[in-house]
Amino acid sequence: YLQPEDLRDHVVPENPNREDIEEARDLLVDLVCDFRFQTEAHRSAWLAGLLSYFARFAMRSPAPCFLVDANTRGSGKGYLVKLIGIITQNRWLDRFTQKTDPKDEEQMIVSIAQSGLLQVLIDNVDRPIGSGAFDGALTDTTVSDRAYHTQQIARFALFAIWWLTGNNVQVREGADTARRTMHIRLDSPEEKPEQRANFKHDPILDHARRVRPQLVMAALTVLRGYFVAGRPDMGLKRWGGFEEWSSLIRNCLVWCGLADPYEAHEGLVKEADADMELLEDVV
Repeated sequence: YLQPEDLRDHVVPENPNREDIEEARDLLVDLVCDFRFQTEAHRSAWLAGLLSYFARFAMRSPAPCFLVDANTRGSGKGYLVKLIGIITQNRWLDRFTQKTDPKDEEQMIVSIAQSGLLQVLIDNVDRPIGSGAFDGALTDTTVSDRAYHTQQIARFALFAIWWLTGNNVQVREGADTARRTMHIRLDSPEEKPEQRANFKHDPILDHARRVRPQLVMAALTVLRGYFVAGRPDMGLKRWGGFEEWSSLIRNCLVWCGLADPYEAHEGLVKEADADMELLEDVV
């Protein structure tokens, strides 16, 4: 482990007490206090994405996809994802565009696995999401590829955490993507939210860079505290396919006193199912 220069002299308590946990939790929550999350569960969903990076190799199974969308442009979706990049990697996430051709999408997934990326961003999604290849990438930890002009099959580990951004993003008909996605929804009442002022942290990205060491240590303190406490089971609803992720990340957030992000996921699934029912009625 090569400790980054900006994290030196910052340590995580070996046995965090409740005061340490609450202080770390409040610091992370305060960072996004100016964002208009639709519900507390959607805010918890953003925190779940943040903790997933630091806990990625404490899990052998995949993490869900994190969809950041909003009811209108200029609501702050890009800032939320940039904050994730600053805190976790001290840089923006590796960015890709939405693919329409299945072969292009499959090749993108293979390239991401080959590169060993831990976080990727599909930015500005403007078409319904979901395909066999993408849905598979959300629940598999390996990906296969046949070498060009040969019959040899190469297999690569796939540990990437997927982030998507867009406005009023829809799930493609017949896709199972909604059931594999954590929803982070911004709901702005302003017609032009980009003209808002009087933020607590402004500019937010510069603030995050200044306090990055404290934010990193806060995320690690929350996770460390949950492990030291024996990873108590909070009695949450089961999420098929993401049981291990739920056991760690969701339980940790609820244990800290925050909303269960699964409630935001349920809302997305219900919306996708309602769209399918409407389509069936039309047919």
